[in-house]
Order: sequence, then structure tokens, then C-alpha cells
Amino acid sequence: MTYEIRPIAEHHVPVSRATLDAVVREQKVLSFLEAPPLQKMRLCVLSNTKEGWPQFVVLADEEIAGRCDVLPNTRRTVSAHCATERRRANCGMIATRTCV
Repeated sequence: MTYEIRPIAEHHVPVSRATLDAVVREQKVLSFLEAPPLQKMRLCVLSNTKEGWPQFVVLADEEIAGRCDVLPNTRRTVSAHCATERRRANCGMIATRTCV
């Protein structure tokens, strides 16, 4: 399997949201119960991009397998998400290493 790290783009948002939602619904590592609505997530990604905050996706064979962002938030500075089926491949950590 080939992994590629790319800066997040607007066209990545729907699948990135679905990836986040899959991880959130496991209720193991994140403190919320579902991913934000698509439009809210899109606005957040675009705003973060405009501000220059690092945001990356991990592509596994051209499909989003993980994402990471580094935002100025004193409660949660690094957020990495990896879809359940890709968890063993540590896709979220691959993106996190790129951000930091």
C-alpha cells in the first residue's frame, strides 16, 4: 500500500469528515460523539487554511486514510484521525509527524 501526505484541500473535506466521524463513534480516543456537520467542518478547514495552520491528509492508494491538524488551542493542540480500517497502519500518526 502506498501512503502520501498532502495538505488538506476543500475537496478532501467530505471524506475527511467521514474519517473523523468513524473514529469519534468508536468512543475511545476523542471526547465528542460525532463529527461536526459537513458545512461547519468545511468552514473550519477553509478558515484554518487561510490562517496558515497546518492540516494534512494521508492518502492510502488515493483514498483518505487519516488526517491531522495543529491548531492554537490550549486544550487540544494536535488532533489526528485515522479511519478504523486503516488504524493498524497508524495513518493519523503519519500525518501528525508531518505537522510537527
